[in-house]
Amino acid sequence: MSVLTDIFTSGASSLVKSITDGLDNLLTSKGEKLQLQQQIEKQVQDYTVSMTTLLQQQEESYLKDIQSARTMQIAALSQDDVFAKRYVYYLSTALIVAAIGFDFTLFFVDIPVANRDMINMALGTLNSLGFASVISFFLGSTHTSAMKSDTISTLVNKQ
Repeated sequence: MSVLTDIFTSGASSLVKSITDGLDNLLTSKGEKLQLQQQIEKQVQDYTVSMTTLLQQQEESYLKDIQSARTMQIAALSQDDVFAKRYVYYLSTALIVAAIGFDFTLFFVDIPVANRDMINMALGTLNSLGFASVISFFLGSTHTSAMKSDTISTLVNKQ
């Protein structure tokens, strides 16, 4: 996210400076240069505002997705069926156990060279599903969300 912040802030101001420095050769008066520089800075500010709005919309979409998963879990827990109540936990446990089991199996099984690419793809998929998705479902990603919110607030306040 800091890369985007750099592009929106320092990158934009250096772009304006380089454009206006290049216009010295084309413009005859300081008034023309100042007017054009103001127009360019306004365009950069408008662009920064629109990109910030898009980032906020992306964050809102992410949070709505998380909320829908939480709502689904609340509905499942309100049922009388024990299996339906615990399905998410069974699935999560199975994914984590499968990922760990697959990882440890690779220490003891000799994989043919022809199959290594397929095993690496399966390993990456299972580990990302088994760990990243399950952990983010139960614990969320509050740290990165807070960092994004701080960055967006910083960008908005700089204008």
